[in-house]
Amino acid sequence: MSTIKTNDILEATTGGAKFFVSRAWVSMNAVGTLAIRASGNVSSVTDVATGRQTVTFDTDFSDVSYAVTTAGEREITGYTRTLLVSIDSLGDPAVSTGSVRLLSQTDSNSNQDGRYVCMTATR
Repeated sequence: MSTIKTNDILEATTGGAKFFVSRAWVSMNAVGTLAIRASGNVSSVTDVATGRQTVTFDTDFSDVSYAVTTAGEREITGYTRTLLVSIDSLGDPAVSTGSVRLLSQTDSNSNQDGRYVCMTATR
């Protein structure tokens, strides 16, 4: 397999925008035993507490100025509901060059482990 290395990829049209790609991503099941379904540039996930996980990157970011996008789903007696997943402000730190701490909550602000907890980090 060949490797292409470049600093920037630009859209081919005149005045085209720069492309930004995900530098790390993970899809995990946080119910019961925390398990990674699939990931890229993620070395591990750690169960901190109910609704709280730390995602550790294989290769650190150069600084903490990266964007984190999250999504989640939980199951309630036979049907699914959205789970609100965000950066955990109680993290230590919540965002570092080598990891990010996530918080999953119900719409009534109760911490809950999700059946699907997903995160991407882009720089």
